[in-house]
Amino acid sequence: MVSVYGVQFAPDQERAASELLRVCRPGGTIGLAGPIPEGWSGDFFAAHGRYVPPPPGVEPPHRWGTDDGIGELLGAGVRSIENERRTALQYYRSVDHAVEVFSTYFGPTVRALEAIDAEAGERLLEDLRVVFDRYNLATDGTAVVENRYRQTIAVRA
Repeated sequence: MVSVYGVQFAPDQERAASELLRVCRPGGTIGLAGPIPEGWSGDFFAAHGRYVPPPPGVEPPHRWGTDDGIGELLGAGVRSIENERRTALQYYRSVDHAVEVFSTYFGPTVRALEAIDAEAGERLLEDLRVVFDRYNLATDGTAVVENRYRQTIAVRA
């Protein structure tokens, strides 16, 4: 069972975790890669939250990227959990291209832009440019964005 930046966005995280455990056979492996509260992911989602806060009762996706969160969600159903902070590099033609990609194809950004007026939308896009620029390792006008994430390998009890 594998989820890369997927299950973390389920609105009912307890139910999603329960379903992961249900469909994974005893002794089977659950592999997750997801956002953490720090770094690019934390700043990226914080920018969204300034314009469109999450609905009441919905936990942030980076809950899966914390020891406490993953323990609450999977702990009782697994016999072991291994977590490792990893880095993925995201490549774009430029910071503006990165913002364009996310504002066109990434569900949370698309929905945020649909929910706010045009002026707030421009501010959100500018805030995202700032975040992408902050984590951009490139110096040639392109964007190589450093995204730290959490890899979790859990063995079903």
